[in-house]
Amino acid sequence: MRKVAVGIIKKNNKYLACQRSPYKKLANMWEFPGGKLEEHETSEEALIRELREELNVEVINIRLYKNITHTYEHGTFNLDFYFCDIFDDSTIMLNEENQAYNWFTKDELLKLNFVSSAIDIIKSFKD
Repeated sequence: MRKVAVGIIKKNNKYLACQRSPYKKLANMWEFPGGKLEEHETSEEALIRELREELNVEVINIRLYKNITHTYEHGTFNLDFYFCDIFDDSTIMLNEENQAYNWFTKDELLKLNFVSSAIDIIKSFKD
């Protein structure tokens, strides 16, 4: 089982979501940014590293929201979902992991082709 750290970033009642590359597993699906932990890395350290690598942003105010285990066809993952903030969203630049990003309301997120591990998380949001 792989451990994954996921960032939920909210600004002005909208959430940041990224669309996966067409060349990756779960191609073209939407997700919250994050990724797998490296050896000897905490979830918080992985979240900071992954968002820096994927989006060119600095993460602040990290707060654990939920931990779930989810199985896809390609494996089982233990996911830590964190609410967090980013220092400056004007610095967002995508790398090859994602092909697009945007800010969405909760209702808009639920209409996207979102990765299944996050659907119940989105539904649990209070807004």
